[in-house]
Amino acid sequence: MKPKKILLLFAILIALLALLCIFFPKNGVTIGKTTLRMPTLETIMHHDELLAKAEIEEVMDTLPIEEAASEAERFIMEMEGDSTRFWLPDDDPHFFQPLYEKLSSAKANHRFVRILHYGDSQIEMDRISNRIRTRLQREFGGGGCGMMPIAPIIPTMTMSHYASGEPQRQSPFGDTLVVRAHGNYGPMVQSHRLASPVSATYTIRDKKEHNLAMQRVKLIFNNRPGPISATLKWKDASGSWQSLDYSENEAGVHAMEWELDTAVESVRLNVNGTGDIYGVLLDGTPGVAVDNIPMRGCSGQQFTQINRDQLASAYALMDVGLIIMQFGGNSVPYLKYQKSRDEYCEAIGKQIDRLKECCPEATILFVGPSDMSERYNGNWRTYPHMEQVIESLIQTVNAHGAAYWSIYHAMGGNGSMERWYQQGLSGVDHVHFSQKGADKMGDIMGEALLKYIKNSKL
Repeated sequence: MKPKKILLLFAILIALLALLCIFFPKNGVTIGKTTLRMPTLETIMHHDELLAKAEIEEVMDTLPIEEAASEAERFIMEMEGDSTRFWLPDDDPHFFQPLYEKLSSAKANHRFVRILHYGDSQIEMDRISNRIRTRLQREFGGGGCGMMPIAPIIPTMTMSHYASGEPQRQSPFGDTLVVRAHGNYGPMVQSHRLASPVSATYTIRDKKEHNLAMQRVKLIFNNRPGPISATLKWKDASGSWQSLDYSENEAGVHAMEWELDTAVESVRLNVNGTGDIYGVLLDGTPGVAVDNIPMRGCSGQQFTQINRDQLASAYALMDVGLIIMQFGGNSVPYLKYQKSRDEYCEAIGKQIDRLKECCPEATILFVGPSDMSERYNGNWRTYPHMEQVIESLIQTVNAHGAAYWSIYHAMGGNGSMERWYQQGLSGVDHVHFSQKGADKMGDIMGEALLKYIKNSKL
């Protein structure tokens, strides 16, 4: 075939393909299960330009967001799809900045900035709290195991604790042996009323964990009419017993504080009088202190049952930087319908409001429930209404000015509790973590919290 005829043939074929591109349906032509599509004429004519544009857009996606966005804003955007993200009020990337400023300057300013970790039975025995404590103290300094009651209630893995005497336990929750005290409960949502002298001894369980050593002890109490006195005893570096006495006659919420020259592994506190003991703060060097405050069987609705003025007075003596409320697991099985979810969330909103009233300088974080399973047709399944509960909680918590963090999402979402169980990370009830699982979740939570705190600064 002659060259002219070959060129003519190519020209005709190109013209036919161009017409086909122009008139071929944009959505393609479906034949059976197969859909045929043709590129547009623009795509063919400007292929190189479109490819270059796509490459530029791809590169731009990897570049930092324009300078108008702060580092904190960029961080929040990056974390939006992450399983360990936080839901922040008004999507404020600087929500944790006040907490960052307190923690980062605590050691230099000789402050003990407290993080109060309230929760249900998931945090009993200092579980989860101990891992958060370790991570934050490694970053910001501090030591000790935090606040404990004058008389043991639940054993902890951190501190060996026993007491002589019979102080009367007062709390808005618990069994029939607990006395209801018309709001006189304090920051541990329970207190002990002195009826006779009490002697409490606190000793670190793991002697290798030097960060738990105590160098400051602080007694928080509500003095009823009549004097209260306290003596702290400890052994100094030479092994000799040392002691220091304090007394208080004025009624109301007060604190007694002992600063030790060296860190010690054990102290004994003797208290006598007519007061109500709110808690004993066992801290190390200045920095961050994390208090484990478990409330077995609770849904997180007990804070409005505490006397507002007494709670505010106690918080003012403690330098609280962050309040963590870890609740919801005890309520999930009963929140099947929207009405019950609305009622529960309304109650949680009131608890947040009360804590903000009593401790306006503190940042508040609500930690939602883990994945939870129930038996259905012989198999374990996530509660069908689980995600509706979490979505309602997120909206409520943010609306009341607190942040939300989801254990459910951090675990992996729907069906994750069964997977955790298969790995030995949860108990046979498919509700509570095993010790191994609690350690893992504490590490995840501590790392996520630290990441958000550090990236919140302007």
